[in-house]
Amino acid sequence: YVLSHVNLDDVPTEENIRKKLQEMQAISLQNGHAIAIARPYPITINILKNWIPVMAEKGAKFVPPGNFAAK
Repeated sequence: YVLSHVNLDDVPTEENIRKKLQEMQAISLQNGHAIAIARPYPITINILKNWIPVMAEKGAKFVPPGNFAAK
């Protein structure tokens, strides 16, 4: 199994989701990776649609969490 570092939309507001994305970035820089969980709330999807391409341009890679599971 895989444990997440961040729950992006435990409080589904723009302010909270953006704060959690910053937290996830910090964890990723510190650990070399970060695992986040998110629900398919419209606000989450809209924020991620804009955020993911920006982060990809900065070199972030997005992979399924199963990539981190022990085999």
